[in-house]
Amino acid sequence: MTKTRIGLIALLITAVLLSSCVSTALYKPVSQAEAESMTILGSVQCNFYSMTYLGAGRISRANKQQAYIELMKEANKMYEGNFDIRNITIAHVGINVEHGNEFTANGAVVLAKNSGGSN
Repeated sequence: MTKTRIGLIALLITAVLLSSCVSTALYKPVSQAEAESMTILGSVQCNFYSMTYLGAGRISRANKQQAYIELMKEANKMYEGNFDIRNITIAHVGINVEHGNEFTANGAVVLAKNSGGSN
């Protein structure tokens, strides 16, 4: 094998390993129909710990639900009104010896256009 071929294989393996820690599917995505009736107020991010993780880029349903709850807590500190968190992405950060698997999540804070209240 040539050095170029070995380099490409190493790059491909690295890319697969790095992408395996991120959930590629959005949790609670905003559909086209919903997008017209919602206003995006901003975004929020949080880190959280969980004992559940499926590995290889597969985030469990419990992790997705926990990410939503933690993001709502963060959003409540910054926004008022009847908002929701949508388009959530979750990434596995690593294993924490004391707390279990560490995750990071971010999502868009959305408000129905006919609802009142914001910052």
